Amino acid sequence: MDTIKRAMCDIMNLDGHNWDYMSYIMYNMINRMIEENETDTVYGKEKYVIDTCHLLPKDIKNINTNNALIAYLGYSKITSEEYLEIMRKYDKKNYWSSKLNDVDLLNMISANINYSIYIKEECKKLNIKYFDTSYDRDKTLDEAYQYILKKCEV
Repeated sequence: MDTIKRAMCDIMNLDGHNWDYMSYIMYNMINRMIEENETDTVYGKEKYVIDTCHLLPKDIKNINTNNALIAYLGYSKITSEEYLEIMRKYDKKNYWSSKLNDVDLLNMISANINYSIYIKEECKKLNIKYFDTSYDRDKTLDEAYQYILKKCEV
């Protein structure tokens, strides 16, 4: 979805940092895809995993599907400096983060943490599951996986 968002921003000259507007744009695109799938007489049974941070909880709640399982992952509890240390520890030469200096990366991390805090609060208001990966990421990702498995069994 990052690539699609960047293309939409380039083509339509949009501000990719305007969370509300970008969520609205992405919501409309994804909702249209699902609506068309549900009316497709040949297929119509596809399942979707929408891996994106570009949909706000208020918009994703309006996705036109009867069988949606919604969960968010974020990192709202960690400091920017702690997150930078983790990123640098696992950085590889070809990773996007390796191309940024620490100051620029810290600014991006700080914005992402603030976004995670906002998303966490919105999820709480709308009763949407939120998993915080700030610490013990592998354990939290396993919890998210188990949650998804359990919900899919119902």
